[in-house]
Amino acid sequence: MSRSEESSAVTRSEFLRLAALGAGGLGLTALAGCNTTKTIVEGSRPGAVVVITNGEKDSSRAILGLICATKLPKGDNHVWFVLDGVPLLKKGEAEKVTSPIFAKLGSAAKLLDEIKAQGAALHACPVCAEFFGVKGDARIDGVDEKGGDWLMEMATSHNMAWF
Repeated sequence: MSRSEESSAVTRSEFLRLAALGAGGLGLTALAGCNTTKTIVEGSRPGAVVVITNGEKDSSRAILGLICATKLPKGDNHVWFVLDGVPLLKKGEAEKVTSPIFAKLGSAAKLLDEIKAQGAALHACPVCAEFFGVKGDARIDGVDEKGGDWLMEMATSHNMAWF
């Protein structure tokens, strides 16, 4: 069966391998001082993707990412939850997550409400959503699932920030 006939879904293993290779390649490029002929003109990207990888276990990092997502300029903005960030999307969980550093800014739930009110789309990693039981009625409203293939596609056109 040719690759075009196979399912285009990326497995978790493939996604993690690609993410590691991409991060390593970016680091090597920075170290090598690589010149590129491609130029991204300021303002040419339609929006941003904020990736939330942390949750209750490291609430300050999770809250910091959510705070940054509330400050995005208008555009095609997305917040993608993966790994330990996915449980923040489970009904009743975000209300429990606060940060001692950012206590004045409220809970993760308050920040998620602000993000949604500004029109940013919320997405969960499907594999992580399955693992953490954040599917169907267990999930807060307004969240869909997007996988690593979507993230890699967005990386070619949107600004990216990882928390």
